[in-house]
Order: sequence, then C-alpha cells, then structure tokens
Amino acid sequence: LLTCTTAMLFLFLPLLSLLCFLLLYRLRLRDFLLPYRQTHSAENNNDETPALLPRISILIPCHDQGEQLLRHLPVLLEQDYPDYEIIVCDEVSTDDTLHILEPLEEHYPRLRHRAIPSSTRGISYRQLSITLGMRAARGEWVVLTTADACPDSPQWLRTLAAHFQEGTQVVSGYVGYKGEYCEEAPRLVFERLQYQLMNARAAKTGAAFAFDLTNVAIRRDTFLSAGGYSNSLGKRGGEGEQLAKALAEHQEKGDTTFSRITFAPTAIVRQEMSSATGRKIERRMHRDALRCGGPRLSLYIWREAAATISYYLSLLSLCAYIGLRGWQLANNLPASFTQCVQHLYCTTAGTADAWKISADVLVLLFLIAFFWLPRYLLRRSLSQIEPDAPRLHPHYYMLTQPLTHLRDKMMARFG
Repeated sequence: LLTCTTAMLFLFLPLLSLLCFLLLYRLRLRDFLLPYRQTHSAENNNDETPALLPRISILIPCHDQGEQLLRHLPVLLEQDYPDYEIIVCDEVSTDDTLHILEPLEEHYPRLRHRAIPSSTRGISYRQLSITLGMRAARGEWVVLTTADACPDSPQWLRTLAAHFQEGTQVVSGYVGYKGEYCEEAPRLVFERLQYQLMNARAAKTGAAFAFDLTNVAIRRDTFLSAGGYSNSLGKRGGEGEQLAKALAEHQEKGDTTFSRITFAPTAIVRQEMSSATGRKIERRMHRDALRCGGPRLSLYIWREAAATISYYLSLLSLCAYIGLRGWQLANNLPASFTQCVQHLYCTTAGTADAWKISADVLVLLFLIAFFWLPRYLLRRSLSQIEPDAPRLHPHYYMLTQPLTHLRDKMMARFG
C-alpha cells in the first residue's frame, strides 16, 4: 500500500504543479508580454498619426504643487502638436501655485487655470477639479495628467492621438516612475506595472476597470454624457476606478474599441516617486479604490487571487516532490554515488524504473522553467517601457505579495 501511495504521489505532484503553473501563466504571466507584443505589432503595422488631428485639452488637477508645476509645465508646453491647450485646476492650494501660473499664462497663451472655491465642503476636490476642467475644456479630447508627472517625449500627444479612432472613447498610456529610486522602489514599480497590465488585459476585451489619471485621454462629450462623478460625489480615492465604472454603464456590451491602452515609448508619462508618508497614503487610497470599483474590477481581483493561489500550489507541489525524493534517499542512505542512483531509479530486482527517471527529468525541466520564465517575460516588457528600472525579482514579489497586503491592512487598522 505504501509503495502504491508513493507511486501515485510521483505522478500526482508533478502533474498538479504543471497544471497550476499553466493556470498561473494564463492568469498573470502572459500579461507580462503585453507591452512587448503591442510595441512590436505597432512597428510591424507602421501606425502613423492621422492627418486630421483633433484639438486636445490637457487637464492638470493640483494641490500645493507649485514647484512641481514649475518643473513640468515647460515640457508640456513644448509638445509637438498643432492645437492643444493646458488647463491647471487648483484644488484650494495654500502655496504659491496661483502666483506661479500668472506670469506663465502671460507668456503662454495656451495655458489657463481654474480654481475650486475654498468654501467647498463634502465633495472630493479631485472629482470636482476634473469635472470643472472638463466643462472648461475647449478640446474634443481631454488628456488627464498630474502636476508631479511629465511625458518622456514631445510626441506624447501625437502618439495618443494615433489611437483616437472612431468608436474609441478612452485612450490610456503607461505610467512609470522617475527620479531617485528609494529602497522600496522595485516593489512599487512591479506592483504598479502589474496593475496596469491587468487593466490592459481587461481593455483588450473593451472592459477596462480603471483609468490611471496620470496619463489618460477621454472624449469630453463621453465624460459629460455619462455624468462623470455625479454618482460618486463625496467618495475619496479611486477616482480612476470610479470613472471607469461610470463610463462602463454607458458602454455597449461587447464593444472592444471603447477603451485602448498603449505602451508605446513615446506615450509614456513618468511620475515622481512620493515620500515615505506619501507612499503610505497612496497604498491606503489604492485599497479604497479596490473597494469602490465596479464588477469588472471585482472580477479581476478574484482573477488575481486565483493566480496567487496557483503560484503557491505550484511551488508547494514542487517542494513536496523534492522532499519525497529526499525522504526516500534518507531512509536508506547509500555509501556511494552508484548506490544512490540504484536506490532512486531501480526496483528491488535491479531493473531501471523508467517512470521514476521520466518524472525526475520532467520535474527538473519544469523547475528551471518555473524560476526562469517569469524573469524572462518581465525583462522583455521592461526593455520596452522601463529600461532604467531597478532590478526586479518577480518570484520574491509574488511570494510575499499576500503578506505585504496583510501588513498594510494591519497598519491601517492598528497603526
């Protein structure tokens, strides 16, 4: 009976590990290739900016970010695009933001600003500033970004405009980090990249569950007809998820052209990394965003949970198989290498067990693929969008991600 049970484990554990890894690839790892595939597909198709370019309004909500505006506005004002404007919407700043904008508006006619009344109460400043900016915009498309970010290329608007096709209502670009990286930077880069890749996978079916408001273009008429944030006023955090939920209610079922996400290098926006206190606030806001999203976001949260379970099951199955083989060897410790091979791969009659050899070779090859494939796929994508990013260790982040989320929840509750 023990021999029969051991034989079943020899067959079951490698098969379970392989099936879980295939599920992990389906749910998560194949998303790592989206930037690489999209970039090379665009190169092969020779996508070009259309001859007739629509007018664009760049909307920048800001709060106490005068110095960052002073650094980044010159880059935005020098975009290689014929017809665009910039609207800075001040969210009751207490610094010298408005004094910085006044001389710039005199020198750049395309720059203007709006301000939220200081008497505003009970409404999210970010939601209100975006709504006011949308109503004040003169462009057919409104590109949302933030004061602490700027595009990598002067072709940023042209690259986004190349995706302003008939039927498309939202176009998003990749958002990365810039500046000096902190000790926590690799994990932040990985988690933000992973969240954007999940959303890109959803957008391929026309069902994007979030919009990163640091780099997204929305048709003005679509935002206004959907009511914008009228159904979520007062909810703080998760503005991108709430907006995606509102627009999804006005999207035709099965419309795969409604939202597009591009990973083109010229469409990338880099955001300054927050301080330690700012990162804690951002993690809390991200948790709030996960709770205020729509059914699409809930579906992908469960999808991500299934990927994590698959990763753990695949890893535990491999460890159990290796432990079983070690236990077999420890029960009858051989005196030489030849006896070790005979003990592991030969029957009591001295003949070779082909199924044992096959199982060990399969596990060895799978073990190499298990640890090599995620790093390889991630490196291919990072070469397109994050060439200067710190070295990332996907296995470490995937293994400790549940513990990190648990730590953040405990700190939010008791910290």
